[in-house]
Amino acid sequence: LRLEEELGKLLYVKDENNRTFDYDLAANNLLMDTLRARNFKGEVFSEETKWTKFGTSREIIITDPICNSSLLRRGFRNVASGVTFFRGKEFVAGALTDFGTQTMCIANATRVLRIGFVGDKEVVVSNALVSGKKELEDAFVVLSLYSKEYRKEAIKQRRLLEGLPLIVEVMGGQPNWSRLTQGNIDAYLSPFHGTRIYEMATGEIAKRAGAIVYDLGGNEI
Repeated sequence: LRLEEELGKLLYVKDENNRTFDYDLAANNLLMDTLRARNFKGEVFSEETKWTKFGTSREIIITDPICNSSLLRRGFRNVASGVTFFRGKEFVAGALTDFGTQTMCIANATRVLRIGFVGDKEVVVSNALVSGKKELEDAFVVLSLYSKEYRKEAIKQRRLLEGLPLIVEVMGGQPNWSRLTQGNIDAYLSPFHGTRIYEMATGEIAKRAGAIVYDLGGNEI
């Protein structure tokens, strides 16, 4: 109850594992207001408000303003904010802010910069690179088992998981993309129900840091 008072009121329940709080919408509205102020004429696809059309430009922004807000409410810091910017199908730029590691990764079409923070001060700026691990036996792998459905599917596909040097975490989505981009983890698997589009788009940032992204059939995306 104390955390709910501090971090925001529950607005509605999308499903048993996915709830929206007023700080989700506050972050979403901040982005929308900023785009209006900058005279943005494209479209935005966000978790909270889905498609929002500002004009007829082919520019598209895809975002989850706060990923894992249900965990934030419970005191966890495996939370991230991601924004990606496309012109048609071409990736132009993106940013991933990781509350847990207090870092931000900013990407253009060719490179990714990692910025570290202490409070509101920038303390480290460097190129973001994925890990150099080549062998699965040496890898630090994250698999999201956040929802009940994921856990049921994991039991069915037990053979897929056997032998993996696996750490299971409750986080999903953008915190994993952030930590993959910075080389904190070696691989992120989401093999059961895929990844939502507003989280998947930040995979473009990880790719610019050297990640390889595959679909469920093993085809590179």
